[in-house]
Amino acid sequence: MKLNLSILFFFFLSLNTFSQRMSPTHYWISLKDKDNNTYTIDSPEQFLSSRAISRRQKANIPVTLEDLPVSDIYLDSLRSLGLKITGSSKWFNAVVVETTDTLLIDSIDYLDFVSHSSTEYANFAGTIIESENNSFHFENKLFTENDYGTAYTQLNILGGLGLHELGFKGEGIHIAVLDGGFFRVDSIPWFKNIRDNDQIISHKDFVNPTSNIFNENSHGMSVLSTMAVNTPGQYIGSSPEASFLLLRSEDVNTETKVEEALWLFAAEYADSMGADIITASLGYHFFDFPEMNYDYSNLTGVDALVTRAAEAAFSKGMIVINSAGNQGDDSWGTITTPADGKNVLAIGAIDTEGNVALFSSRGLEESESIKPDVLAVGVETSIITASGTIGKGSGTSFSAPQIAGFTACLWQAMPEKTNLEIINAIRKSASRNSYPDATHGYGIPNFMLALWILSEVENNIVKPEIQIYPNPFQNVLYIKADHAITKIEIYTLSGKLLYSNHNDWKSGEIIQIENVGIESPGIYLLRTENNSSTLVSKIIKQ
Repeated sequence: MKLNLSILFFFFLSLNTFSQRMSPTHYWISLKDKDNNTYTIDSPEQFLSSRAISRRQKANIPVTLEDLPVSDIYLDSLRSLGLKITGSSKWFNAVVVETTDTLLIDSIDYLDFVSHSSTEYANFAGTIIESENNSFHFENKLFTENDYGTAYTQLNILGGLGLHELGFKGEGIHIAVLDGGFFRVDSIPWFKNIRDNDQIISHKDFVNPTSNIFNENSHGMSVLSTMAVNTPGQYIGSSPEASFLLLRSEDVNTETKVEEALWLFAAEYADSMGADIITASLGYHFFDFPEMNYDYSNLTGVDALVTRAAEAAFSKGMIVINSAGNQGDDSWGTITTPADGKNVLAIGAIDTEGNVALFSSRGLEESESIKPDVLAVGVETSIITASGTIGKGSGTSFSAPQIAGFTACLWQAMPEKTNLEIINAIRKSASRNSYPDATHGYGIPNFMLALWILSEVENNIVKPEIQIYPNPFQNVLYIKADHAITKIEIYTLSGKLLYSNHNDWKSGEIIQIENVGIESPGIYLLRTENNSSTLVSKIIKQ
């Protein structure tokens, strides 16, 4: 395509331009197409990692034109005009440029490769497929309260320690952490485990590519600590064996819409690197320049750029977890973007007694989506501080990553499930699932219950080869299987071991269990094991 650049200098006034201002010097430019591209969707390995391609294949999500990088010829043309490229978005086929020349920007729309449409590439809908995985395997490693140190209470509330005891600690799951800096993660002893085990997959600065994210703000470091630290007896995070991409998208010195674009660029990078989960303790509603502010009418799940970016990430097969915001007790009061996204898991804050924090942002009563989605401890959360010591921090910034970490453990346990199935199970496991509201969302999730939900176990039959009856039961439980069983265990949903028996039960033998130490009515997990497999099922004590 021949680029008509000469007309740029003849037009200096433009109405309804889509060169939208994102700061005093930054502008968003939407492009018409991806012509003259050096990449093709037939060779996705040129611009996507093997993990990213595998994630799409697992969820039956095709590689499309949206995945192609922005055409280099267009970027070069914009540079030749004197514009500095801050970044480009393949999903939205757009470029963010920096300049102080307003006459130049006013004329950008007259370039024949620049779009005049503000809706192009605005909406995404990923393809979700059903998957079956009715059993799961694990190596049993029991932990005690003392192992988790100061993190025990906040994690135990979420019913996720049982996942750790079942051997699911996030291994093989990649979590992209978007934040404002990761101060001393490269040197603080608390992160020695993820450094020594090569669990830091990548780190990248989208605010200032020449800076060192390990010398920047400490907020991201504290966020990371709630997931990644693994120091038994002192502090263990929610996903100590996960791998992490540390991405700086937030400029803590300013608040402009440029940061929404940087969030998008970081999400696209995370996608291309094969990340499974994005967690961000960031939110946007008020800016340094009031004319850029959002109002409640913008919390639609499709208005804000950062929300559309989060939804696009979901459409590529990732799970997006974001803090709901800390505006519950100020004049704004409600969630911020991108927490308004339909497929974004927005996390509110509670104290260790389960009470919703006053500062935790509420949802809009009239919204079609329940927000926040779920809750986690965000009041005096145990974190690693900038001084390199264990301390306390409050905010949905610290409740969100705890959920992200256990989500990684859950996905490790159920790798064939889609992102939608995982987040729906988390919502369904929560304490107020049947009566959600704009303050509590669906309530406090229970990740062991989410594991059962995903295992699709029925009340009376786990799989065709094993029967458990009666269920619900009172004092005596019977098990019959068409295979040998060598171990039977019963756990609470939080992972506490109540009963354990080792034996050599033969195929078809009726096994009677009584006096198991279950006193309180409720839901429990029964684990049966032999030399080749392990099954977990729900049992109900009347």
